[in-house]
Amino acid sequence: STISVLHEAIGSYTDTHLTLKYNDPVVSETAKTYLFVGNSATYVNGTPLKFKGLALAAGKDIDVDYCTFGSSYLSEFANESHQYGIGLRKKLRENKYDYVVLQDAGSCVYSQTQPAVKKILPLIEANGAEALLYMRYSASSTAQGRREGAKQHFDNYSKIAEEFSL
Repeated sequence: STISVLHEAIGSYTDTHLTLKYNDPVVSETAKTYLFVGNSATYVNGTPLKFKGLALAAGKDIDVDYCTFGSSYLSEFANESHQYGIGLRKKLRENKYDYVVLQDAGSCVYSQTQPAVKKILPLIEANGAEALLYMRYSASSTAQGRREGAKQHFDNYSKIAEEFSL
């Protein structure tokens, strides 16, 4: 996978040790902050960093953060006793966000995603953030499966967006 680089990075390799250095610019106090909640479809593809790069190219000052775990479901983030739910609650307690972007697993259907979003929304609202939905791509390996998966995701996310005014 490729992770986007937004700032100059300098690397050096000595024997078996790789060192990377980069200037991590200070984020302005007026920057809009986004927390991306999801799974590897978000972090492996570097979606938050690509989003930040596009925003910077458009002259928008933003910062991004992650709360992502491989193969995770929003229902796990909704569960306060699951390690992913604990992680999300910790992020929301310790940081202030303007937006929280939710992305569910590729196999999820409305009956799984809806109750999870319903449980997560009060946490986002308590943080003072606005919830956004990020519809992922279909993970099917066939053309027919990709079309069916895309339709399923579109229907699922559209219904949830309408129901919760997202």
